[in-house]
Amino acid sequence: MGWKHWAAGCIGAVIIGSGVWLYNDGTSTKSGKVEIFQGASLQQITTLLEDYGIVDNGDNFYYYLKVKMIIHEKVTGESLDYVIKQGKYDLKADRWSGLMQQLEKGPSERGQTFTVTVPEGNNVEDIADILHKENIVQRQAFLQYVQDPKVYRQLRKKYTWLPEYNADKRFQLEGYLHANTYYLGSARTVESIVDMMLQETDALYKRNADLIKKTGLTFDQVLTMASIVEKESKLDADRPKVAQVFYNRLKAGMKLQSDITAIYALGKHKVMLSHQDIAVESPFNTYVVDGLPIGPINSPSRSAIRGVLLPAGEKFTAMYFYARPNGETFYAQTFEEHKKFIQQYRNEWVQLEKKS
Repeated sequence: MGWKHWAAGCIGAVIIGSGVWLYNDGTSTKSGKVEIFQGASLQQITTLLEDYGIVDNGDNFYYYLKVKMIIHEKVTGESLDYVIKQGKYDLKADRWSGLMQQLEKGPSERGQTFTVTVPEGNNVEDIADILHKENIVQRQAFLQYVQDPKVYRQLRKKYTWLPEYNADKRFQLEGYLHANTYYLGSARTVESIVDMMLQETDALYKRNADLIKKTGLTFDQVLTMASIVEKESKLDADRPKVAQVFYNRLKAGMKLQSDITAIYALGKHKVMLSHQDIAVESPFNTYVVDGLPIGPINSPSRSAIRGVLLPAGEKFTAMYFYARPNGETFYAQTFEEHKKFIQQYRNEWVQLEKKS
């Protein structure tokens, strides 16, 4: 249930005098120390407080604050914004309201903040390289952590949308670490960074739960298709169309035949693929497997995910697409039409390969 609907219910309860917990100061909290990073959203902060054991349920605390904001605006006509500064906090309040008062007073100690950007479409190894280059964490430590079966099974308890462990995957967390700019405190551990990225993906999952359900796919499958759409289409405007082509092919029982998945299966970048390349046996290669691959191949952008959640629609009946290096994409209903685009623009890719 969305927080707006939930909030509306609470407001109604308050108005008829039911004495909901909102006016009973919330629930109890525990003392503890926490470091808030620069740029942290309210939801990230409430989740962080749960992670540190200061509140029992970060989502409930977040909804509590949101309801207070709605009621304040409804009663006064003015918006209520919580301003929580970066730094280290030593929190001792025993109720939610007192906890927020302490947070708004500011930190007991200023912390150092590190910023790192994970670009859209990066895979796990790309992310490891970025974190290593920025002196955030060691590359190998990150890769070992995201592939550790015990770690993954623990993370699945918290993030229930994560699929079961699959030994055929190169990295278990491939595609689930959301591409974004992250503000990191001084405690720059692999564990905290991975959890921060998963929190972002979890928030995306919760915000789009209804749309995900309408696709008939699991969240894992949505991310998987989005990761292919991410690399197959450069332009945001094309992503709903490319996604619809994949939906059309799935419905028709056709293989997706995405070059991007064959490249991922090969484990090395190539501009032009040979017949041998696209025949490589791999659960990621959609020239070989039926349907979607066994998991995402990168961390897709929001626009790629949106394209999968809101595709062009069944009236868009194309079964093929062909993209030029500049991103311009052509669509065809038959293979004969598709071949014409290949013959017309293939040389552009040949020239690009010569330059690479």
